[in-house]
Amino acid sequence: LMGDLEVGRVIGNGYKYPVACKLFGMHYEFLDNSPLGQAVIVEVYKDGVATGVTFTLPAGQLWGYLSCAQTAFTTSNIQTWRVNQIGTDLPGSNLIITPHTFQTS
Repeated sequence: LMGDLEVGRVIGNGYKYPVACKLFGMHYEFLDNSPLGQAVIVEVYKDGVATGVTFTLPAGQLWGYLSCAQTAFTTSNIQTWRVNQIGTDLPGSNLIITPHTFQTS
């Protein structure tokens, strides 16, 4: 999943997992500029509904790994990511998100 940052932007709209699984974390990377001034916050959505799982990507960090509470997805669920907050001095650009999951069936 990849996208530029602005509040309210949906990244990765329409992604379906090929098998039933649980999301347990994500790797992120800003290809151009990391956010400055404040952290970037992204939220996981399932079928257009917020799951309550958010990730805070620290200001000044180009890449990293973050874990979360396990969140189940089936092959019919659609996963998206929503940008809730961007850096104040520099929003961050060309964000790549790689979800980390394990198969459940």
